[in-house]
Amino acid sequence: MMHDIYQLVTLDDGVRDSARILSVLQDIGAGRLRNDLVLLNYYFEMPISFKVKNIKVIDDSAEVESSHHQTVVMKFAKQTLLKSAHFPAGLGVHSYTGAVNVNRNLGVLTRFAYAQILAERRQSVRVRVNREYPVMFRCDGQVCKGRLVDLSVTGMAVQFAHPFLCEVTARGQLLSSLEGMHLKTDAVVLRTKSDDQGGVRVTFMLEPDKKADTVVSHFIYMRQVEIVQDIKDQYLNQEGLL
Repeated sequence: MMHDIYQLVTLDDGVRDSARILSVLQDIGAGRLRNDLVLLNYYFEMPISFKVKNIKVIDDSAEVESSHHQTVVMKFAKQTLLKSAHFPAGLGVHSYTGAVNVNRNLGVLTRFAYAQILAERRQSVRVRVNREYPVMFRCDGQVCKGRLVDLSVTGMAVQFAHPFLCEVTARGQLLSSLEGMHLKTDAVVLRTKSDDQGGVRVTFMLEPDKKADTVVSHFIYMRQVEIVQDIKDQYLNQEGLL
């Protein structure tokens, strides 16, 4: 799903772009530029983003100090995004995550490249689910059954095992049960993407009434709490503390 989150951008070439990025990071670390650097990781589609407290550039890598939550996520993530007003053209930076010391809230980042952070254009937080939630879509007399992939207050992605019978821009009604809460909302088909197994992933724009909006918002909140707890549990498990 990372292709939905960022897109790499080349300004000059890979070598010169990386050198320019490292130069900015070095100037921030030395105090020559204001430290507005922020790290960004996505965990089950939820953004985890905290400021960089300190940064030290060593050769072609950078050691960053951030919050405990950020470094825990970095420990399990292979990639980390960076944001700063000092990067050109409103771009962010993509990097690969190396060694992470959670106890000291430190992480090492390498292989820098400019990136357009696509996920930041979203109007609302999107969360990916980790269990089966059946979804039904009614449209033009057709009934299509699938499973929920991810959800925000404005949109939903659903995986259908069989060919999807409704056209893009078609309007219909989505029904599901989210942790015992019944969801029924109008929706519009935004896009479809077929897979190799004959199924299709469909993205919907939701048009919820007040009741449906409350159900979706509450489910997203519960899922965010669950995700944060999962981050903590992963770290404690790895450290043998659970």
